[in-house]
Amino acid sequence: MYNKALVALGVALAVSACGEPSLEVNVPLAIVNVSPHDGATEADPQVKPVLCFNRDMDAALANGFLALETEAGGTEVGQGISQAGSPRCLVVEHAGLESNAAYLVRAKEGLTAADGSALAVEIVSRLRTRR
Repeated sequence: MYNKALVALGVALAVSACGEPSLEVNVPLAIVNVSPHDGATEADPQVKPVLCFNRDMDAALANGFLALETEAGGTEVGQGISQAGSPRCLVVEHAGLESNAAYLVRAKEGLTAADGSALAVEIVSRLRTRR
């Protein structure tokens, strides 16, 4: 019984000496949704890929870090980035894609959110347009 009382006293002293416990969680920038989804095989050639993130994004900061390109050869066909309906979503603009062709939507390492947090790794999503 004496040992239990000493342990309880020690724990109480340790907790009071440390003050209010706090925990800081740093959640990195991440993509939470891509439309059309990765691996889509019947995408409309006029579809504009939308990428949604876990933080507010600024389209001006995304130029050069978001790309739409052909899978064979890597020719960039994206013509710009704009804000979607949500401050967390960005649209890759383009004039139109070829039918029955494979494309990559690439979010490059270093893409920065409005709060300055950066994407730590490159993320690639694939799609194929319908015939």
